[in-house]
Amino acid sequence: MESRPEQGSSLPTQKKFSVFGLVAVVILAAIFSAVLLDRVQFVRKYTDLAVFKDFSSTFQTTIRMVHGLWYMNGRPKGTKTVLLENGKIIGVTPTGWPVNGIFGSSEGSAQGCVEVWNSVVAKSSAMASLSHRDMFTAGYKQGVCTYTLNTQPGFRITYNINTGSVATIADVPLR
Repeated sequence: MESRPEQGSSLPTQKKFSVFGLVAVVILAAIFSAVLLDRVQFVRKYTDLAVFKDFSSTFQTTIRMVHGLWYMNGRPKGTKTVLLENGKIIGVTPTGWPVNGIFGSSEGSAQGCVEVWNSVVAKSSAMASLSHRDMFTAGYKQGVCTYTLNTQPGFRITYNINTGSVATIADVPLR
């Protein structure tokens, strides 16, 4: 004999997911993912900017150090190099600003700008472990070297080989 539930009594019933509920969950997951992705991208840009400003500061300090050594040596006319404490030779302009590591042979070219970076900064800092190709693309125009960060093309360092001026440019809105 089969027993039937009495009227008014409740039996556990199974509830099924509705299509509407499933769509709502997917939409909420997409919204949360988009917000999270946006935050991650913001943090990445902000971190890249902080690291790039640190590179710029190291670059500027080292450029000024080389110029200071040239100046302390009496600003000798016709000098094409400065000898650093570590024995490294840096090529300099007639006004004492670094041009590259080997007597200015590539001066006036993007390769000369790479040589400036490699001889002045990469050998004297934590950046030595990275190849310039991993970090930036170098360019040269009218006495100015431009180093553009590969991961954020709006981040650039400029170096004027005639005046020693170093500037950090961040043309990327951080939002």
